[in-house]
Amino acid sequence: MTRSISPASRRQSAALERAKRLLQHEQRDLLWYHRFGTCVGQFHLQTERAQGKEVVKKLAVQLQLKVESAPELLWCARKFAREYAKEDVKRLVNRSGKQDGTLTWRHMRALLSVKNRPLRDDLVRQCIKGKWSVNHLRRKIQEKTRFPPRGGGGLIHPETRDEALQHFIKESRAWLNRCQNVWFQGTKREPGTEAAAILAKVEDQENVVRLRKEAINVAKQVRGWANQAKKELGLLASAKDTATPAARKKHRQTKRGSV
Repeated sequence: MTRSISPASRRQSAALERAKRLLQHEQRDLLWYHRFGTCVGQFHLQTERAQGKEVVKKLAVQLQLKVESAPELLWCARKFAREYAKEDVKRLVNRSGKQDGTLTWRHMRALLSVKNRPLRDDLVRQCIKGKWSVNHLRRKIQEKTRFPPRGGGGLIHPETRDEALQHFIKESRAWLNRCQNVWFQGTKREPGTEAAAILAKVEDQENVVRLRKEAINVAKQVRGWANQAKKELGLLASAKDTATPAARKKHRQTKRGSV
């Protein structure tokens, strides 16, 4: 049975009681998370998550939080309270309120992963002004930092056709570059030359055979998806070609001529 945290001071005991009262509130805005993070900050959590894991677990039990989701809430709220003054949070809430409450806690969780404060502040301004969704914000963070943001999880799905195509081009090029660097070490060699050199050094040939079969199956899947993408892009191009009045007129004339 996990032991409860014994606060070493009255300040910690009072913070624990305030946190419990806050958790009874159903409506939670950025100010709520800032107050909650201030309470959590009264406990001496380690900077490194691995070192503070047990403290967070005990605090989650004391606050009757789900152990699975508690660490993310406790760490993010604590960081939010440490990096933003209460007046700053009030200004964010007011600015967001004028744009129909654009900035939510999910937005802020993603923004907290940006260590560069000027960049983060700029993303906050753009997010509020443009009424960005969480997915759109996470894509922008990934573009600016080259790292996927925390606090969102899962794949970032495109919201428009243009975003989908840009994402397709970017990720496909990145995959091709990684494949080239891993398989051919970034050089233009004959296919299989680098592979032969690698396989010659491997002692477990049975494992090589198994992995080779698995790699062939994956390659077939990639080829299948590539062919499907080619068809979809072809249909998209056809739809775009007949989008203008002149193109539609030409399309009808061609169709009549073929009858």
